[in-house]
Amino acid sequence: MSTSGTDGAEQFSTLFETDLVTELLEFTGIYGLNQTLTENIKMTIDSIFAIVWRSGVQILIFLAALQNIPASAREAAQIEGATAWEYFWKITFPYVSPMIMANLVFTVIDSFTDSGNIVMNRIITMQSEWKYDVAAAMVWSYFLLVMLIVGIIFLIVNKYVYYEVD
Repeated sequence: MSTSGTDGAEQFSTLFETDLVTELLEFTGIYGLNQTLTENIKMTIDSIFAIVWRSGVQILIFLAALQNIPASAREAAQIEGATAWEYFWKITFPYVSPMIMANLVFTVIDSFTDSGNIVMNRIITMQSEWKYDVAAAMVWSYFLLVMLIVGIIFLIVNKYVYYEVD
């Protein structure tokens, strides 16, 4: 099934149009019920592409963690009669949990250093105005704040991470 260049581009662009979401909400009867709910649904659907775009590294880390699960563990679980639910909680989750921690730390640091972040924009503005002393003070303060938040997250989530002891 081939489409011409302009038709294909038009079809692709309609996937991300807000009007299409509005039509779908009207069709389901949700559109007129609550304006806040409708706006939240439209904003969420509009930001799906951005969410997928920003989660590439995390997906690769999870794929690498899933590939590190030995095949013998799955075979042993099947022989023992484990269900998929038991296999997930007893084998998959413990093997992947250190990568959950790595992904969480990466995501927090990435969100704090995003170019759309207000603090980062202010620091960049200060540097472009040749106010390096104030910018440096802001960077160090911001760095300490981010490390404090990462440390708190690390302490909370570390209780649930399984570390293999050889």
